[in-house]
Amino acid sequence: MQIGIDVILGRLVKLLRASIALGYIPTQWRTARVVFVPKPGRNDYTLPKSFRPISLMSFLLKTTERLIDRHIRDGTLVRYPLHANQHAYLAGRSTDTALHNLVSKIERAVHGKQYALGIFLDIEGAFNNDSSGSLLNVLRSKRVSNTVIDWIKSMLSTRIARATCGDTIIEVRLHKGFPRGGVFSALVWILVADGLLRVLNSAAYFAQGYADDFSILVEGMDLATVCGVMQAALLRVEKWCENHGLSVKNQKKITPRMAHWIYIAVIRPIITHAAVVWWPRVELEIARVLLERLQHWGNEYHPHCSNGDT
Repeated sequence: MQIGIDVILGRLVKLLRASIALGYIPTQWRTARVVFVPKPGRNDYTLPKSFRPISLMSFLLKTTERLIDRHIRDGTLVRYPLHANQHAYLAGRSTDTALHNLVSKIERAVHGKQYALGIFLDIEGAFNNDSSGSLLNVLRSKRVSNTVIDWIKSMLSTRIARATCGDTIIEVRLHKGFPRGGVFSALVWILVADGLLRVLNSAAYFAQGYADDFSILVEGMDLATVCGVMQAALLRVEKWCENHGLSVKNQKKITPRMAHWIYIAVIRPIITHAAVVWWPRVELEIARVLLERLQHWGNEYHPHCSNGDT
């Protein structure tokens, strides 16, 4: 491929452009070989849920997916960004930022002698069960071009999964869900999940997500009121899941105590370590000059603040 790129590049570009313009994906591109990877720590590997299906797809389809993914990230999401409380699959966001935001709010509530009630949710089968209609509605709401929407609809609704076991080969046509292992699948899910974050945060709940994991936090002085508000939030989650053909797992392994321990033992040391590492920089002459300029600017615009004020 690398050796012959100059020969095939022009034809490859025409092929990918034609696929997107016509909303057509050749059969060989959309036929994925599915392998089942055991999930670690499961007690019973005779159950289908003890395995994670990974789709091995054509590199031509993955290349087209990458183009669509970049088009949406660099265009659509610049004009219509995702909710700020989504921490997955986005530059500068991670589990660290999600946990830091959550624990910081909990600590402020505790220091203010308030109750803080947190719920951790995991959407069951998010990649497998969500309908393409949910995604298409989101794309239309964010003004994605019809050409791109038609291509995505074709890709999701005409996929073929092929699994092999010994001499047995099974092919299944898939009409819902997003392929695990697909380049575009991560963005597809957070576009859908953005709706749940907006439903909750627009109603004044604090909710954040990382892929198919969500946390909701309610604070207040009265415990009964806090519990009632959280119940109302869970009803909103239940309704959203019903509208998208999804459900919430009835078990969640992480507890608030575990989340707080991870923050104290892992996240906070990372954050404070940065201050220790960079503090010697203030001893440099150029850094002192910049700091003095900043101090003079502060005194000029806020004359009531002296050098000893904080």
